[in-house]
Amino acid sequence: MSILLLVDGLSASPSTVIGFGATTMMLLFATYYLSLRSRTTTGGGTSALPSSSPTSSAASSAKSSRRKTDEDDGIIEEIDSTKYPGGRLTVYYGSQTGTAQMFAKQIAREAESRGFLCDRVVDLQDVVDNDDVEAVERSRIRRRRLRRRNGDDDDDDDDDDAGRWDDDAALVRATLADPSRLDPDPDGNGGTTGGGGRSRAIFLMATYGEGEPTDNAQQFVEIMKRKSGIYNIYKVGTTTADDDDEIVPDPDGNGKTTTSAPPLPPSSRMDSDADVLGQTYRDVRTRYESDDGPELFLHDVDYATFGLGNRQYEHYNNMGRFVDASLSRCGARRVAALGLGDDDDDLEGDFENWKDGILWPALVARYVGGGGGARSTTTTTTTTAAAAMMASSSAASSLPPCPYSVEYMKSMPDDDGTSARAAAEMIQTSSRHYCQAVDCTVTSRRELRDPSDPGSTVHIEIDVSRRMDVMGYHTADNLGVLPRNETRAVEAVARALDFDLDRIFRLVPNDGNDGAVGGNSSAGVVAHSLPFPTPCTVRECLERYCDLAGSPRRSDLKQLASYAVDELDRRALLRMSSKEGKAEYKEKIVEAHVGIADIVTRLCPSISCPLEHFIMVCPRLQPRYYTISSSSTVHPTTVHITLAVLETERKNKDGDVAVFRGLCSGYLADLRSGDAVRAFVRESAFRLPREVERPVIMFGPGTGIAPMRAILQERSEMRRTMEPRQRERIGASILYFGCKNRSMDYIYRDELEAFLDEGTLTELHLAFSREKAEKVYVQHLLAGKAEETWRLIRDEKASIFVCGAVRMGADVGSTLQDIISQHDVRLFTDFVMQIDFSPPRERRSLPAMFGPDTGIAPMRAILRERLEIRRMMELRQRERIGASILYIGCKNQSLDYIYRKELEAFLEEETSTKIVRIIVHFDFASYSRQTPTVVASHSSVG
Repeated sequence: MSILLLVDGLSASPSTVIGFGATTMMLLFATYYLSLRSRTTTGGGTSALPSSSPTSSAASSAKSSRRKTDEDDGIIEEIDSTKYPGGRLTVYYGSQTGTAQMFAKQIAREAESRGFLCDRVVDLQDVVDNDDVEAVERSRIRRRRLRRRNGDDDDDDDDDDAGRWDDDAALVRATLADPSRLDPDPDGNGGTTGGGGRSRAIFLMATYGEGEPTDNAQQFVEIMKRKSGIYNIYKVGTTTADDDDEIVPDPDGNGKTTTSAPPLPPSSRMDSDADVLGQTYRDVRTRYESDDGPELFLHDVDYATFGLGNRQYEHYNNMGRFVDASLSRCGARRVAALGLGDDDDDLEGDFENWKDGILWPALVARYVGGGGGARSTTTTTTTTAAAAMMASSSAASSLPPCPYSVEYMKSMPDDDGTSARAAAEMIQTSSRHYCQAVDCTVTSRRELRDPSDPGSTVHIEIDVSRRMDVMGYHTADNLGVLPRNETRAVEAVARALDFDLDRIFRLVPNDGNDGAVGGNSSAGVVAHSLPFPTPCTVRECLERYCDLAGSPRRSDLKQLASYAVDELDRRALLRMSSKEGKAEYKEKIVEAHVGIADIVTRLCPSISCPLEHFIMVCPRLQPRYYTISSSSTVHPTTVHITLAVLETERKNKDGDVAVFRGLCSGYLADLRSGDAVRAFVRESAFRLPREVERPVIMFGPGTGIAPMRAILQERSEMRRTMEPRQRERIGASILYFGCKNRSMDYIYRDELEAFLDEGTLTELHLAFSREKAEKVYVQHLLAGKAEETWRLIRDEKASIFVCGAVRMGADVGSTLQDIISQHDVRLFTDFVMQIDFSPPRERRSLPAMFGPDTGIAPMRAILRERLEIRRMMELRQRERIGASILYIGCKNQSLDYIYRKELEAFLEEETSTKIVRIIVHFDFASYSRQTPTVVASHSSVG
């Protein structure tokens, strides 16, 4: 007799089918069983992380106390429960500028004092780049074993793919639910696994631009969209119940954090609809996977989320909300309320309030409880300046741990390209722009304002012909510029800290740092573990990679205090870094435009630290983005940018007034023809409509004129290459431009008038805010052209482009909404359907339908069609149909609420996800996302 054995997941090699005789099979199984028994009775290794790792103490103790026990799905590494009664924590971050990463490391540093082992801080890019084939395969087959544990012997298990997570689920589970890192569930039921452990994850999620994920979170977000069924990420904040968990930081000024709604019972507040304690995995799977719900592939994950955002942007904290909702939809259990931080106010304060007032108390209460002993006393909601000073003073004699070390070199090594690529793999994803940027030559620079204007707006042209492989661009894309610190500041810092600017060095991750940062390792190279590319000179490090001029955050001041030799300096830094010192910090650091260079050279000169520690503490120098003001068709090898030079006055401690100059704008303004600038291209949302017949309405006051100039160059070239008869096909181009005074800052005046003369620019509307007693802005001119604007939108499907300040963009959007709302609602509804809301073909939501009064007619038809589609589909296929949200209006719900019973039936059938009833009037103020505007803006919160 022969037996076929499927060997799967025992090695990194593909699954293999092998034929054996019965006797051989018995011997193999006996050998394998004995090897497993030996694993359960043999202690693990005792190697530990070195003291230079950020979590070395925690990791070292954990490794020395690990005992490996066999589970049928992997090896679980046990830790010292007396030192870490709360078990393991893993922190994940989506970061664009490094702030979310900094917050993540802060949680990791505090974990041990709260009773947790946090030896992994993971870049979300590493989750999707996981190259541990064995871990991914082990995660793929876990669902089958869970079913068998719970007696779920579905016929589907006979299929080779039954009980196996798909590629997306296995990839995410390999990190988030790694079987070797599962801890027992304190509720005593193994979560929903029926006997297994649970992993604990904290997510720090920054939102970039208009509600988008950061670069390192894009692929993770795409996977979570597919797995959770939340395809319209822009509607999470308004259509889910998770808003009840929004954190309002310290509303009463008493150091406490509250929620924006009355407290909910723990079962409804902390545990989402998918997080049913005490149920078996089979119970929950029946509710969510047998019908039309998302897959519950994160059923054994406990999580908490903090979002980093800015309220000036429409989709405030969109990524924090989405990740919180999608994790819950995929079966993970929320164990602490969602926190939202506002960079327009006090992002760091919001984070501290959430961390100290929500996160740690929730985690300690759930996982440590009374067993935490004295640890539970550390979960106070505030950390006083006095306590911080005492802690720092006791540790002042020793250096804090550092994740990397410096190796000095005699000369720069020869580079054949291989070492550069290897170095790029080691750079943190939030610093990837350092590797993407290239040096290009400035060919032209000119001042655009009149000499009588005290301000400055500069036009710069950059030759990219030698680097078209990476610097090719589309009209109105963005140019990312890497600024340089002033030579004077660099040399002052070097003198203060005794650095040799000419020495060459490279950064090397300390042994075991892969565990600290969560990077994937291959061939001894730790991925995403270093802040910038090396080798380089100390001068280049301080010039290009360290932010010496920007105001450091309060947490940076706290770290700097560890290196202050003088007690007075240390106390001052700790005082301003504390919650009680927020006002002093704002006055003396932020409003005074004090940077780290000022602190180490003037304000706290006793600070002394090695180069690697300064690199760890000092924030990274971030790129600045400028919308390209040239057409790629007219200038394919040259990039034009338009920038205003930032200059503000500041007082020093002696009362003297000095001028603070923006780092990047000042750097660019000082460039001359022949100088090199390091830059890279980033895609923009600005794109001309493919149909040349469609009009374009552009709003570009001040330097917001940049993409409009590029668009006009593009249309001018289009006209030039067309025959005269064809030129009539090109739609109207209408520009609204604004500035203070036509004789001072009316930039590109000659070009705009030339576009007008040649017929490229159809209308030019000018708003000069300082020429009359009453200030006039572009939105005021738009209101005066309401009828014409509505005609262009309704009849000719005009595209609208807005670029400039965030508030200006909001004012223009509000004026457009007013114009639309003043006209026939049926025409407005038709406009909404044609411009933005054509029914989606794939699994995307129909964002909203507006049908007041008889305008309900087309909406009713759409809902009836969707109802029929749902009835024809199998249960599992219905998830392909996105949400339908209907806004209706009438005078009185008892008099003219037409089709009421039919609409309520749609709700019961789940054809309509939500109906918003507006009685007496139609509130167009709630209508924002659907306005067909494109706002060029850049949010770099985290």
